[in-house]
Amino acid sequence: EDDDGCARDRLFVRNLPFAATEEEVKEAFEAFGEVVECHIPVDDTKRNKGYAFVRFSSSNDALTARNALDGSDFQGRLMHVIPAKKGREEGTAGASDIPGDGGDMTYKKKQELARQKGAENVAAGWSSSFVRGDA
Repeated sequence: EDDDGCARDRLFVRNLPFAATEEEVKEAFEAFGEVVECHIPVDDTKRNKGYAFVRFSSSNDALTARNALDGSDFQGRLMHVIPAKKGREEGTAGASDIPGDGGDMTYKKKQELARQKGAENVAAGWSSSFVRGDA
């Protein structure tokens, strides 16, 4: 890890076409070394968000790929490749104190569980102005 909090073996690739798949992005980067992980986040409609995270087995391979592919054409769009910040799963920043918290849970799901756990301890209920008198 660098002093600025960036992972040396992980790249952030932006300006990808919305039709690009993880396999296609992985293929483009495999020419520079072993790709351990390739992830393209999707929105609620399962459409990709136009960026990806690519992790290499070595930081030298990541640097080579970054230098070669930054500003290059990928399916008609210019890719921007920069070092990715350290991922949530890599550090304590994403650690949760929720019991039974699985590593396969998404960030959104963890936040929802934390919100529900916090709501259990709230004593306030419905205001009497919202409840019918005969209830």
